Amino acid sequence: MSAFRVCLAADKAGVDCGQGVYDACQAAHEQPDTTLSITECSMVTHKAWDVILNERYRALIASSPPKLKLKLQKAQRAWIVSRDADCDAVYENWIGGTIRGPMYAGCMVEKTSERAKWLKEMRED
Repeated sequence: MSAFRVCLAADKAGVDCGQGVYDACQAAHEQPDTTLSITECSMVTHKAWDVILNERYRALIASSPPKLKLKLQKAQRAWIVSRDADCDAVYENWIGGTIRGPMYAGCMVEKTSERAKWLKEMRED
């Protein structure tokens, strides 16, 4: 997680900091590059982004005036519902295939990393 935080702090355009988390997980996995490891490592990456997302959300809420705080809370609740619905649809789309786990996990990574980046931008504005 520390390399992930260092990467995020560097804030280099075009750099996917989550890829480092994923790659480290694959390198340490007993069965790298399998459906199981892809799913597990994607979820590890999702969890890393989720920690950052929650830190950024709490910081933004703490520094926001009351009216904005209420809007942000409403937006976050709606985003969670939207993320879950989108990723559940991805999972259902791949019913019957072993790729459904990796596709779902990838969706969670994508949605969570995008939201974490959005929260950072909101705080910087």
